[in-house]
Amino acid sequence: MTNIDIFNEYVALIFSDLLDYHPVPVSFDLSVVARSMISNDMRPGLSSEQIHDLSDQCYYSFDFLARNGFIEIEELDRRLRTASMVRLTLAGYNILSSTPFGEHQKSLAEELRSVLNDAVRDKLRDWVRTALQPSSALVAIQTINNMIPS
Repeated sequence: MTNIDIFNEYVALIFSDLLDYHPVPVSFDLSVVARSMISNDMRPGLSSEQIHDLSDQCYYSFDFLARNGFIEIEELDRRLRTASMVRLTLAGYNILSSTPFGEHQKSLAEELRSVLNDAVRDKLRDWVRTALQPSSALVAIQTINNMIPS
């Protein structure tokens, strides 16, 4: 499995949890998130060092989403492996709830839930690529810019 595959799965898990609790902030233990991927039969027999590496990848996935305006994080601590008080930004929420996806024209959020429920990993990769495509990122940036007073 490539780093981008792991990133895509983390993004889907993060967005799914945030959608379930929106607008209430959620705190994450990055080691637990990493272990949840392993418990889903992704990587049987990993060493503690490999789990540590997955936690690092999880940290950088949260960091990427925050730096690009999809989520807000009150505190992201690599050493403690925590992401505290995380929530979707308006831009992240709008992208997930309004972007049509697939032949049935579901929102990305609806498609994400069906993908995770069906455990269809190929669709998951396509979903993340669609959600984070440049045109969606531009919409997010424009939304954020519109919120900043001139």
